[in-house]
Amino acid sequence: MATNDKRRTDVRRQNLDNPFWLTSAEFGVEDTGDTVILFEFPEAGKIFIIEKAVCEVTTLFAGGTPLIDVGFGTVATPGATSISAVGADDLIDQLDITATTAGVYGWTATNSVGAATWATGAAVANENMVVGAATTVPIIYATVSASLTAGVARVHLLVSILPGTRA
Repeated sequence: MATNDKRRTDVRRQNLDNPFWLTSAEFGVEDTGDTVILFEFPEAGKIFIIEKAVCEVTTLFAGGTPLIDVGFGTVATPGATSISAVGADDLIDQLDITATTAGVYGWTATNSVGAATWATGAAVANENMVVGAATTVPIIYATVSASLTAGVARVHLLVSILPGTRA
């Protein structure tokens, strides 16, 4: 009996550069008491899957009560700075980040909404999926507590782009 081999040779190996790391600009003491937009997703229809998120504290935070939250929001158009919060701590909760100690802090299943849902295999409301849009643009932002005198951090995301949604 003949065998017909119809396997696609172009999908036998990974030929996309997925997943990849995105790194935010540094933020910290100069942003005391503010929100900081770290990532913007303005490409309409492009689907990003966030596989891991970590906050790297490169210079320890001091003054006041140092707290950092990393969450989701939107802006009206690309480049806009007026944030509509969706979940101020849904990506990395302040309880997951020891801002007073330099280091790398990721999710813990007890604090971050994304980690808790992804750990169970049930991504509630697609917490780990960001669909790009040209208006009501999805963003990831950090909230930095007030009265800081020192501190620098950045956020790293391990991201995959869903094949077929690339520009």
